[in-house]
Amino acid sequence: IPALVALLSSNDDKTRQNAAGAVSNYVRNGGSLCKQLVADGAVEAMVKVVRSESLALRKLGLLTIGSFCAYEECRVRLLQIGFEDTLSQIEAAREGEPDPSIAYHISRIKQRLSQHK
Repeated sequence: IPALVALLSSNDDKTRQNAAGAVSNYVRNGGSLCKQLVADGAVEAMVKVVRSESLALRKLGLLTIGSFCAYEECRVRLLQIGFEDTLSQIEAAREGEPDPSIAYHISRIKQRLSQHK
C-alpha cells in the first residue's frame, strides 16, 4: 500500500490513474484493508487526486472516495481532514462542467458523510 500511495503523487497522469485504480479496487473489494489504507495515507493521497486538473483522475478519485465512505474509519478520516470543504470547492469550480458523473459522485459522498457525523 505505501508504494501505491507514493505513486498517487507521481508527475505522470497515467501512473497516478493506475495507482488510483488499484486503491479503488482495494476499497471496493471489502473493508479488510481500510485500516491500513488510512494508516498509510491513502485517504489524503486520494484527496490530492480529486484536486487534479485531469477530469479522468478527478472522476476516479471521487469514485474511490465514495467507496471509502462505506467504511467508518475512512469516513472519520475524511471528516477530520475537512474533505467537505474540498467538495464545496470542487462544486464551485465545476459550474457548467458538462460531465454529470462529477455531480453524482459528489452528491453520493456528501450523503454518505452526512449520515455518519
